[in-house]
Amino acid sequence: MKQKTHHLYYLYYPRGWIIITLLLFIATATAQEQTPPPDEFPIGSSLSGLPWRRTIQNYYDSFDSSGMNIVFQYSDNNTKELLNDYEVIGTNYDTTTNDWIGYYATCYYTKWEAEQNQLDPTRVGFKHEYGKAANWKGIQCWSTKDLASSADSLVYGPHYRQDNRYKSWQHGDRHDVRYFVRFNMALDNPQSADTSLPVCKIKVVYRYRKYYSATTYDDSNLVFLEKTLKVKDFPDSGHFKYFNCDEPFPYYTYPKRFILPDYAGEIEQIPGEDYTYSDSEDSLGIQFVVDWLVEDPQVSGLTLYVDHIEVYDRDWKERYIEELEQAVFRIQTYAANYSSWDNLKYWAGHDEPYSIDAFAPIRIVDSLLYYNPQLLHRHRLLQTFNPYWTPDELINGDTLLCQYYRMANPEKLFIDFYPFSPSYPFRGYDAEVLRKRFQLCNQLQRGFWYMGQGFAEILLADSSWWVWRFPDPPELNATVMLALAHGSKGILFFTYDSWKYKGAIYGLPPEWHYLKGLVDTLNGTIPVSDLWYLIRNNLAQRLKGKLGNKLMSLDYTGVYLPLRRYFNEPGVFNTPPTVTERYLTLTEYTGESTPPPVHFHAGFFSRPGHELDNYFMLDNLITTDERKVWVTVEPPFSGYKNCRFRNVEGVFDTTFDGYSNGIVKLLTYPAGEGYLYQVAPVIKYGGRLLYSEATQPAMILEDDMTIENGAVLTINGVYSSKGNIIVKNGSIMNGSNGKIQFAEGKKLIVEGNGTILSTSGNKLELIFTERQDDNVTGIMIQPGGSLSISNCKVADATIGIESLLNANYLYAQNVEFINCETHSISIAGRSPGMNPTPPPANHQL
Repeated sequence: MKQKTHHLYYLYYPRGWIIITLLLFIATATAQEQTPPPDEFPIGSSLSGLPWRRTIQNYYDSFDSSGMNIVFQYSDNNTKELLNDYEVIGTNYDTTTNDWIGYYATCYYTKWEAEQNQLDPTRVGFKHEYGKAANWKGIQCWSTKDLASSADSLVYGPHYRQDNRYKSWQHGDRHDVRYFVRFNMALDNPQSADTSLPVCKIKVVYRYRKYYSATTYDDSNLVFLEKTLKVKDFPDSGHFKYFNCDEPFPYYTYPKRFILPDYAGEIEQIPGEDYTYSDSEDSLGIQFVVDWLVEDPQVSGLTLYVDHIEVYDRDWKERYIEELEQAVFRIQTYAANYSSWDNLKYWAGHDEPYSIDAFAPIRIVDSLLYYNPQLLHRHRLLQTFNPYWTPDELINGDTLLCQYYRMANPEKLFIDFYPFSPSYPFRGYDAEVLRKRFQLCNQLQRGFWYMGQGFAEILLADSSWWVWRFPDPPELNATVMLALAHGSKGILFFTYDSWKYKGAIYGLPPEWHYLKGLVDTLNGTIPVSDLWYLIRNNLAQRLKGKLGNKLMSLDYTGVYLPLRRYFNEPGVFNTPPTVTERYLTLTEYTGESTPPPVHFHAGFFSRPGHELDNYFMLDNLITTDERKVWVTVEPPFSGYKNCRFRNVEGVFDTTFDGYSNGIVKLLTYPAGEGYLYQVAPVIKYGGRLLYSEATQPAMILEDDMTIENGAVLTINGVYSSKGNIIVKNGSIMNGSNGKIQFAEGKKLIVEGNGTILSTSGNKLELIFTERQDDNVTGIMIQPGGSLSISNCKVADATIGIESLLNANYLYAQNVEFINCETHSISIAGRSPGMNPTPPPANHQL
């Protein structure tokens, strides 16, 4: 087993990973009274990165009116009261108040285990031309065992692109990134070889590609650092020692011509040259190399062991590695200053980390926050991750999103992905690229969060879109619905307010830019956009209401069903006119004379612990106008007569015969809209009972159920009802030892003609609970309702039977009332003298 000296340094090699189980965030203190409930669907935005707006009340009034409940915002005593109504993601990144969380989280550091043996040369990781894995002094490593001669590339790789600028202003000059490297190695010298004998050469090599055209290129190597080590440089004891490359400098920086483009993944022309460069393809990027120089190891008896190689920037070296105890104290003490912030959910970490070297600091800072003895299991780290637009989804031969999730181990996977370009409308191709990212996110972590594109950038000189355009409401809505269809459990938008900036501060040409958010910023006023109204009038209400509440209780299964027709775009494949998955069939609607493009997407959901409770979310990804689709739903289970099919938000709720071939329904969808549907047995999950059916002992009813169409509900054994049972036209009968046990506050309501029947020797028991607030429990006959009840026991109700004003009639025979709180029978409109009400005790008619 490999011995580790400090667990916070170790990373990447799969067999050597230190895995820390991070529990879900649990707030142990009582939240502020106004703070959103902990299980409410989070929907929010980033609110004003401009310092002078942080305490302006009308920005918060505007945000509050939008209905959103979570916000990125600078967090200090000046903003605390203004943020009381929301969950907060603290976004400080402060260069003046020692925001150590943001500082350390945006450093660069990776530890690469030398014994990792990446056999696929196109993927990231250490490779070896020679040598073998070994264990030296209890440490797993790579060695020169059994080598008969010198060998180049004993260890080489990992081949990955590095950031050569910082994403945070806290590190001084953003383009002054200095990387240090140290090799941890040991030498076994049992024969006391000549101390001047060269042993190995350690190197840092940058490999990049010059593109002269799309198909013409060549690869080049640039040696940043190298050093030759001799026998005398190693400890005589054979113990491991760190070796630094200090020739010609103790660090390396990237030459200016290799400064990354402003948008990673783009390739930019080098001024004055006839080529472009790239380091994002496989086998390109940085390498740490160990060459074995000993010509005759058998004569010298030397064996080299390479444990690991670490790379880190100047700030990580000086403020973490060399000041470890102080670093831990700084991070945890800064977080502890916010112990009274019960609504602070996360600290913002490294925004859109672009390089593997950014991942370990995120994991380390997050673990220090989580295990902070001053603030245990609170205030975790959160950062948005951009999974790139590369056609094959790969960076250096690997999916960077997967590497980020494995190596940074974020408590919440949170991506941003912005598909709205000034070059084209929202296309089928854009939806498909977005779908692939969402699908991968769900595979990595159920319930991931998504940051939608609620912004645009404008060049003020000519008012033209720059890089990003402002989406139309159906376009933004479609991306949100697609995220929800893949199980997202958090939706935020970048950005809320708007501001101007000069490109020069980001290394761009010095034109004025306008970042347009959900609200404009004009002369101190805050005019809202169409997207703001989309959020307030649609998304916020739905996600904090029935749709969001239900989605929070479900898991996306990873199974989906697309219906795509009449597309003529690269990367978008048309499906047949009828497609089927599981219990759902989608069929193209052909009512139009000229068929338009059709693009529907369905994602299937399950409810943990409820295998019969099925859901699917169906989205219309056409954002120009409405579309129709034929939907066929078959019973996804057997043995249940009444099968519920409903729109969770109440558009329709119908029942079909579970012993039939299912139901066919034509659904009409507005542009870019999505809806969640439930398919479940009525007798277990509520809905309309249209056909007679019997319960089974210990069965539980999860939601309200209405008995209609003359249906008979037969009770066998105990039937626990978490919802109200409403009788519109039907009967409840006792089968065998029937008992209905109502949950707190639930009742039996008669709205039409209802009958409750049993026999004198086998009475049906109706067991209620004490009232909840003013919610009376028991049997309630609504105006216009009629009830005939016989041979039953009614127990523990507030009022055994309450007949409201204008009810038709009540006929009760051989009914036993037990422990009813106020009355056994109460009939509205009848004075006690005319119709004496039985006392609140055991009573039998």
